[in-house]
Amino acid sequence: PELDRFVGHYGTSGFRLSVRNAGTHLSAELDVGGMERARFELRPIANERFAAYSPAGEHWEDGVTFMEADEQGAPRYLFFAHRLNPRVRS
Repeated sequence: PELDRFVGHYGTSGFRLSVRNAGTHLSAELDVGGMERARFELRPIANERFAAYSPAGEHWEDGVTFMEADEQGAPRYLFFAHRLNPRVRS
């Protein structure tokens, strides 16, 4: 899939995901309340579905899904870690 349309910030108060285009995959950083940070890769599986991997290449999860595209094709939500995270302004 065209990766640029997924780039952005997703989450709610205390749970924030920042997604960037890294060329062949997406790079993501999770910030949980400013106390815990994790970086990982999102590798495409299907159109809006990705698998999460640690920076060392360890497989974490397959169910990372971008959902409900707007008029420009950008997703309104990111389903990750059993949470539906809305797209937010930076």
